[in-house]
Amino acid sequence: MKTKFLIIFFMCATLSAQIRFKVKDIRRIYEGNNYFSVNLNIFVWNLGSKTQINSLLQGLVEEWRFRGVSTSYYEEISDFYIIYKNPNSGALTPKIFPASITIKTIFDNYIPMDSPQYELPSTGADSGQEWNILYTNLPKGAFDIHTKILGEVKQIADLPGVEEKRKEIAEKNKKLLEEAERLFDQSDYKKSIAKYTYLFFVDPDSKIKHSHKVAEAYYQVATKLESTGKYSLAIENFDKAVEYNKGLIMSITPLKADCYLRIAEDNLNREKYDEASQNFRTAYNYDNSLEKIIYNRTSIFKKSPLTSFYSIIPGLGQIINGKTTKGIIHLGTFSLISYLGISTRAKANEIYDDYKLATNAYMAETLYKDADDKLKQSDIYFGVSMAVIIYSIIDNYTDVLSFNNLFELTGMDSKNNLNYRDYTLLNIKLDF
Repeated sequence: MKTKFLIIFFMCATLSAQIRFKVKDIRRIYEGNNYFSVNLNIFVWNLGSKTQINSLLQGLVEEWRFRGVSTSYYEEISDFYIIYKNPNSGALTPKIFPASITIKTIFDNYIPMDSPQYELPSTGADSGQEWNILYTNLPKGAFDIHTKILGEVKQIADLPGVEEKRKEIAEKNKKLLEEAERLFDQSDYKKSIAKYTYLFFVDPDSKIKHSHKVAEAYYQVATKLESTGKYSLAIENFDKAVEYNKGLIMSITPLKADCYLRIAEDNLNREKYDEASQNFRTAYNYDNSLEKIIYNRTSIFKKSPLTSFYSIIPGLGQIINGKTTKGIIHLGTFSLISYLGISTRAKANEIYDDYKLATNAYMAETLYKDADDKLKQSDIYFGVSMAVIIYSIIDNYTDVLSFNNLFELTGMDSKNNLNYRDYTLLNIKLDF
């Protein structure tokens, strides 16, 4: 199934470079309730080699949908759709697929272009095929109508009533802008942002002219959030401000650095050391001048490697450094093995005492061998006990270094080590 879809996709991609068409006639059919159908009569010819076009009808779309194939995938394959601006809001609508595609036969009638495949020979502009493509449910006053057919985009004339609708939309947008500006002047920045954002949705051209106001509004919201300790939300709003006005990046970057610094300090107080480390590093990435502040703040949390020697009693160093579970495991393992070593040596001594009281050579030889085996087992247990001590010391030392490295800034990747002045040189490459 996937192979079949890929073949159709690549075939249509090839067609887009070969197929050409011209609009012969556009008919607008009033459906009632202020909706129109648009019927395009086009003449299609092929400039490339002999080509076959598969079925691209709505019926096939429904079959694909039934099988779980997304409409966006159909859009790529069929390459037939129409778009327009909504007469009520001025916003661009989603793509509308044709209700039907029919082809003119040699008998001057039109039949559904569904089966079998239709052949378009290499003809040039003088000969080809006539198609009717029907789009339905376009509202009265729809404007900026464009159609895309096999890779080629053409504009279609506006529907009746468009001038009246354009005036209505222009008046609505003017009032929306006035309301957004009034809210901004009253320092009601959140509501102002909502009004501006909707204005940009229905009138994208206004974004270029007024985006700096939205950026300023986000900036003001962010600074207020920062002053009330809502640092994560402040960062989100600072980023939004930069999205609307990249010229603010130099002034915003140190403020974001300070937010990350405050978040990191809160992480420290709640003993969330991994999160603290990440946020300290992010703050440092934004502003290298924070290095001394971060060092002074984190130095009191760093642990001394000398605590590793507490693990001469296995697990004690781990317990002191907060690794309680690991410390108990080390101590328990050492205690068990030491107990086995001591008990095995005691047993060897008992057997050796019996050996000294042996009444015959055979008994003496047997008891001596048993005592010697027990002594060797005891030595092994004691050797393992020493290994546990050494391992516990090394393990604790490694844990201390790993913990301290959470707050080391000097080992960071230099390519991430940028302060806010560096960003002014890189802002054309940043993806906001």
